[in-house]
Amino acid sequence: MKHVCANLAKLENPPGSDPLANKSYRPAAAIHNGARLAPIDGGHCLQERADYLDVDSEQLYYVLHEPAISPIGQVLLVGPFASERPHAYALWVRWARFLAAEGFQVLRFDFRGVGESSGAFEKQSLTTWMEDIRHCSKILRAQSNTLPLILNGVGLGALLCARAFSEGLGHAMLLWSPPESARQLLYDTLRLRLATDFALLPANGRRTRDDYIKVMECGGLVEVEGYPWSERLWRESADFPLTLPADPRDASQAPRPWHVMELDQRAGNLLPLAAKVGVNFGRKTRPEDEPPSLNPDVSYLTVPSCAWMKDALSKISGEVA
Repeated sequence: MKHVCANLAKLENPPGSDPLANKSYRPAAAIHNGARLAPIDGGHCLQERADYLDVDSEQLYYVLHEPAISPIGQVLLVGPFASERPHAYALWVRWARFLAAEGFQVLRFDFRGVGESSGAFEKQSLTTWMEDIRHCSKILRAQSNTLPLILNGVGLGALLCARAFSEGLGHAMLLWSPPESARQLLYDTLRLRLATDFALLPANGRRTRDDYIKVMECGGLVEVEGYPWSERLWRESADFPLTLPADPRDASQAPRPWHVMELDQRAGNLLPLAAKVGVNFGRKTRPEDEPPSLNPDVSYLTVPSCAWMKDALSKISGEVA
């Protein structure tokens, strides 16, 4: 049964300034059961609509962000790997709102088995998540098929975007820190399980990374950050390298522009969790170290990213369909 929190707009839109753009936004439109209602302050503001799409007996959760003006283009946001989703969520929502405030029609979603979408994680794979991207692109294109569509992903989402773009989806693509391959991403992320074992288990009760890989290869499940990884997920990752367009010309000048941006420590929780786990899992934070901000100022990334998207719109050639 579909369930949408009536207070979602309020929960996702706390008061104060938005660290992505260093400016304040009016409240988003209230939502209920997938329907868009009048702006809750009675004024002119950005609007958001949350809903579920039925996909193979499961429900795919998505949020459509509408600009206050006629949209100049569409952006499909493809988020990071499951274990990174709750950490990056606040910044991801604010990035969607920032783009909507700049005139883009934006759709973000949760992969099946992750977040607000239904489905058992162990039954999902790179194949099902690629299907989720295609389904969500259809939702977005149904709003208007005359606007250019830009794919934007981070981490695993960037890797999936690159594969979808190579298959012809979208008119432009912006990738944030894509991994070299899905196998490399999973291999690195397994360090999180090793870190948990180091903290909770005695030395003689810990397994190596290769031990966990053997479990999956033999059909077992390995829990990492609360998500049970399956043999299917591990197997499919072996044949999922980063696929970039083989265009000899400069990517920014290609008929379908694309660009890759690497995140650094300033990106905070948008960075992959595996990148934050050092070799010495037992190392303590120094007393003088400040805790990382949950909502750091990442304008170094978002402002040029938005500028690139707008520039890409002027370079897209051919009929948009």
